[in-house]
Amino acid sequence: MSPPNTPAALEDQLDLLTTYLEELEPYLMSQELFWPIGSMNTQSPKLTIGNLLLTLKTVGARQSTLNPGQQGRLHQIQTHWNQTSMKWASAISSKAVREMGARLNLWRGFLTDLIEGQDRRYLYSTEVRNRVLFELLVSLTTDEDASADLRTTMLSLDGRMQALTQPAPFQWEDFLQADFNRESFPFLYRTTSEQA
Repeated sequence: MSPPNTPAALEDQLDLLTTYLEELEPYLMSQELFWPIGSMNTQSPKLTIGNLLLTLKTVGARQSTLNPGQQGRLHQIQTHWNQTSMKWASAISSKAVREMGARLNLWRGFLTDLIEGQDRRYLYSTEVRNRVLFELLVSLTTDEDASADLRTTMLSLDGRMQALTQPAPFQWEDFLQADFNRESFPFLYRTTSEQA
């Protein structure tokens, strides 16, 4: 994960959020889960509800460092997201549940690799992003029945993660810590023994 640390990087993140929101309605009406952003750099993360939420939180965590123009852009972006998320609540919930399944599978794959002895321990702070995205998506699911099995399975994986890791300092950049506290995101406060 590489949250924005420079004014230029913050500007890029605001551009990405703007593009995400411009593409959001067609994305919600499509069957695609990972929506490519055609006009952006090929390295740009694809549009998903989770990627949008994480980018919003990341830029929001740096709000005090934004210049007035950037603060105005962020306010417009947040307003647009709030309006769209109310208008398209059901479609967003459906996409969120599908993405929860995808994020769960990616996280389970990483933990399975660790159990099987594949040397991927050094990737924990990157791979934990899938677990964070899953948690962010839970708040958008309006159909609890649809996500119940996924949440139960993730709790089981959390037990596996506990056995494979140990307590550690916050795994991401310090400026994000206030938005990702230990109680709600305990997996961001753990690491593999190799990293300790």
